[in-house]
Amino acid sequence: EIMPSLVGSEMCIRDRDKGGVMKIVICDDQKYICEEVSLLCKEYFLKREEICEIYCCSSGKEYLECGIEPDILFLDIELGDMTGTEIADMTALGMKETYIIYISNYVDYMQQIIDINVLGFLEKPLTESKINNILDKFFRRKEDLQCIYKSTETNILVKDVICIKAESSYSKIILKNGHSVLVRKGLNQWEKELKKYSFYRIHQSWIVNLRYIIKYNSAKAVIYLPSMEISVSRRKKSDFEEIYANFLRRKR
Repeated sequence: EIMPSLVGSEMCIRDRDKGGVMKIVICDDQKYICEEVSLLCKEYFLKREEICEIYCCSSGKEYLECGIEPDILFLDIELGDMTGTEIADMTALGMKETYIIYISNYVDYMQQIIDINVLGFLEKPLTESKINNILDKFFRRKEDLQCIYKSTETNILVKDVICIKAESSYSKIILKNGHSVLVRKGLNQWEKELKKYSFYRIHQSWIVNLRYIIKYNSAKAVIYLPSMEISVSRRKKSDFEEIYANFLRRKR
């Protein structure tokens, strides 16, 4: 019987309110691997104050019969009854988009597997750093595809936005394609809505997407974005530098 392990913090209501509890399945015929990955995932999600359910199974048959459609599937490439790629092919037939993380001693072989939903490959032995890096990658990919503004003319995703500029009671969303969209929403509201993503309000009039910062000059307190440069307010400088440094560490 596959029993879930519920992990998270009472402080994290965002996913719970939306019914979006993250589901993770670890499928490996070595029990200690399942326990190790489960523990590392629990620690990661607790630090993020995110809710998740973790399920473990020891064979492809057990996973396919359990009826769970996970957000993340940690999958041994060589199980006793099936190969990881066979299970992945069957998982792709489900209604939910599942990101697959292969686990194996044979990374050279795994690198030949090309699939849009393969998030990455982990070589045994597993470490906290390996698990944290691959889960960071998962959240970055999910974040990229979040829609932050929708109208009859356009849908704007997180990955499309370089920055947002205050324009009186309006704001101008500046996009990576060179276009901009004027919307009736102030920066205070944007700041609340974008807090869970990689955005930061560096100035009373500007919110920037940290991933588009090309360079930061600390001495001048200036950030360089594609085709523009913006000053960081003195009041925000110290906090911005700490948040940006943490962002860069997570990207590595």
